[in-house]
Amino acid sequence: MNWTQGSLKMAATVGVAVLLAGGVANAGVINIDFNNNANLTASGDAGAYSQAPDAVWNPVTRYANNLALLDAEGNATPVLLTLTGNGGYQYFGAVGDNANLMMWDYVFAGDGDTLTTTLANVPAGSWDVYVYFCWYDAGETIEFDVNGISKTITQTVPNTQTTFAQGTNYEVFNVALASEGPIVVSAVGRAGAASINGLQLAPEPASLVLLGLGGLGLIRRKRRVA
Repeated sequence: MNWTQGSLKMAATVGVAVLLAGGVANAGVINIDFNNNANLTASGDAGAYSQAPDAVWNPVTRYANNLALLDAEGNATPVLLTLTGNGGYQYFGAVGDNANLMMWDYVFAGDGDTLTTTLANVPAGSWDVYVYFCWYDAGETIEFDVNGISKTITQTVPNTQTTFAQGTNYEVFNVALASEGPIVVSAVGRAGAASINGLQLAPEPASLVLLGLGGLGLIRRKRRVA
């Protein structure tokens, strides 16, 4: 897949073709796993956003500056990740089921501190940003902001990490970019540490279908002309 101009249309065309065939598409998706050991990076369908078993995840093992990211198909993208904040990495390997490596470990910032992940050069379009998080204890609160969209989550039940439940261990933010630009994810611990296990960046389903149908229509028109 070419991640230069028109990448979303290309991803959408592939995605719609796979959806019509009853499958799951990786095209246009970027997966990020925060961990302290690249050998324990998640793979395949490790998040709430459904993907193919061979989906690629990007390991982020330390604070980063302009880290180049791959898409879920293993192709290079123009998207660069920068991670800043107060805190560090801790291994999270003794919580329930260890089958899902993405939820095993995380990056965190202390109570009142801010953790910021900047994704630069994201192509224009509508995107779903999945943010995965965890807590040690009930009552911990994290304030999230993604490109000006804010959500505050208070954990009422300690997280077991074995299943996904929106509002419990992940949230989805819908971001529309009129032109290529950054998506900035910030997390502030308001009652306890702010922790993020991983991120997924995916074209919104409606945009995927509309753009894909447009791409398929363009293909048909070219065939008629030929």
